[in-house]
Amino acid sequence: VYVGGEDGLTLDKDLILNDQNCSGGIILVDGPINIKNIYRGDELKAKDFKLENNSADDMFKKWNKESPSDNEKKYVISPDKIITFVSLKGKPITLNGNIVLGVQLVNFGDPDSRPSNFGSLEEEIKWSKEVTEGIVFYGSIACNRLNLIKKIQRFGETKKYDNVLKAPFFIYPPVMATEDPPLAVQIMDDMRSYQLTSSFDSGVQP
Repeated sequence: VYVGGEDGLTLDKDLILNDQNCSGGIILVDGPINIKNIYRGDELKAKDFKLENNSADDMFKKWNKESPSDNEKKYVISPDKIITFVSLKGKPITLNGNIVLGVQLVNFGDPDSRPSNFGSLEEEIKWSKEVTEGIVFYGSIACNRLNLIKKIQRFGETKKYDNVLKAPFFIYPPVMATEDPPLAVQIMDDMRSYQLTSSFDSGVQP
C-alpha cells in the first residue's frame, strides 16, 4: 500500500488484530507516520506484561505457537501477519501507544538532508510524550539514528508498578527467522556492477 502526500499516515485509534482480520503487508508513506497501540488477539496492558508471574512468557508463547488451537490462533504472529511501515522520505515515525505488536518500522532519514551537525536531526523513530507507561514492542526497527541515549532517558520516565521500575520490552519475533518463510524475494543488480575481489584475483574484470 502506498500513501502519498505531506500529511502522511495517522492511525488515531487502537488496532486489535487477530487471525481473521490481519494479513500483514508493507505500507509505504511519503509523509510522517503516527501509530497508536497495535494489539494481537486481545487488548494487552503493560502492567500485566511481567516476568515475575510468567505472564510475559505465556504471552510470548502464544505469539509464537507453531500449532495453535482455534482459540489461540488469533494471538499467533506469523511472518505473513507482520505489518511493515516505511517512511520513504525520512519523515518521523511516532508511536503514540505503548503496546506495538507484530510491526516493523523502517526509516533511514531524509536522503536529501546532509547537515553537518547530525545531533540536530529529528529522531527518525520515537515515542510521543503521551506514552507514560511501560513499553512492549514486539517487532523490529531499522533506522540510521536510533538516538539510544535519548531513548534510555525517555523510557526512564515511565510509570512504576508496585514500586518497581517497569523496564521496556523490545522483542524480535523469532518467527521472522523461520526456515520455511511463506514468501522470500531477492532483488539484485547485474553482477557485473559489483567489484568482486575474487574476480580481480583471478585476473577477470567484472
